[in-house]
Amino acid sequence: MQPPPLGVETVAGRTVVSGFGRPMGLAAGADGSLYVADMDLHAIARLAPDLGGCTWLGLAGDGWRDGAPMMGGTLQRAASRQPAMLNGPHSVAVLPDGACWVVTYYRPSLGLYDVEGVCRVCHTSIARLGPLQGPATARFSSRGRLLLTEYRMNAVAVIGTDAAPIVMIGGPDPVRPGTLLDRPHMTMELGDGSLIVADTWNHRLQRFDAQGRRLAVLESRDGWRDDSGIEADEGFMTPVALAASGDGRLLTTDWGGSRLMWFDESGRLLSVCDDLGLDRPYDAQILHDRLVIADTHHGRVIILREY
Repeated sequence: MQPPPLGVETVAGRTVVSGFGRPMGLAAGADGSLYVADMDLHAIARLAPDLGGCTWLGLAGDGWRDGAPMMGGTLQRAASRQPAMLNGPHSVAVLPDGACWVVTYYRPSLGLYDVEGVCRVCHTSIARLGPLQGPATARFSSRGRLLLTEYRMNAVAVIGTDAAPIVMIGGPDPVRPGTLLDRPHMTMELGDGSLIVADTWNHRLQRFDAQGRRLAVLESRDGWRDDSGIEADEGFMTPVALAASGDGRLLTTDWGGSRLMWFDESGRLLSVCDDLGLDRPYDAQILHDRLVIADTHHGRVIILREY
C-alpha cells in the first residue's frame, strides 16, 4: 500500500501539515520527531524534526516504511483506507529509545512496537477491567506507568509494565452506566501525582488523587469545585484532550466547540482559542516548545510556535 503524500506550508508563524485522513493522537520523540496516529489511514506517521520527511507504521506489514516526499502547499484530506497491520490507531506514546505504545480502537488493543516498528507485546485485555472494548488513549505518568483511558468502558486504568492495574477509576456499570465517567477520552498526570480526566460526555474535567479518589470537578470557567451541577457560560462541549504548559496552564481540546480552552491552576478560564478555523479537533499537545493541534476533520496538523 503506497503511503499518502503530505503537504507542508508555513504562513505567518503557523505551519500546516495536510493530507492526513483523520489525525487523532499526537506525541513527540526524543529526537524532536512528531508522531501522528491516523484512524482513517490506519497508520502512525512519524514526521522528521524539520518536517522534511515522513515514515509510516502500519501501512503494510511490520516496521517503519518511508513515505512519499513531502510536498509544498496544502493537500486535501486523504480518503479512508482499509486497515493492514493497525486497525483504528487512536493514540501513540513514545519511549525515549523510540519504541512506542499504540492504542487501536476498532480492534481494541494496546501494543508495544520496538524502534524498528515490530510489535513485541499486544494486550487485548487488562486484569480487573477485562477485554478491551474501546480504548482511546494511553499516556505516560511520571513513573513511566501508562494511563489507559477506556472510552466504551467508562474507565481509567493506571497500569504497570506487566499490564496489571495499579489504580482503577470508574469502570463498567450495567445498572448506571456513565455514573462516574461517561466515555472519557484522555487522562493526564499533574506534578503532584493527581490525575485529570477528560470526562467527555459528562462535559467536564475531573481530578482524582493518585489512589483514584475524586478531588474536584471542573465544568465551567468558575474553577475546580468539590461538587458538580454548575451551569455557566463557557462550559465544555465534549472535552477530549488535555495538556499542560511549562507555566502551569491547563489546555483542553473542546471537540464539540471546535476550540481550545486555557485554564489557570485553579481552573479559572484564561482564554478561548476559536480563531484557527478548527473543525472538531481531537488532540492538542505542547511538544518540543510548540503547540501541535490535530485538526481532525480537516485532515491536517497545525504547529504553532507561539501559544
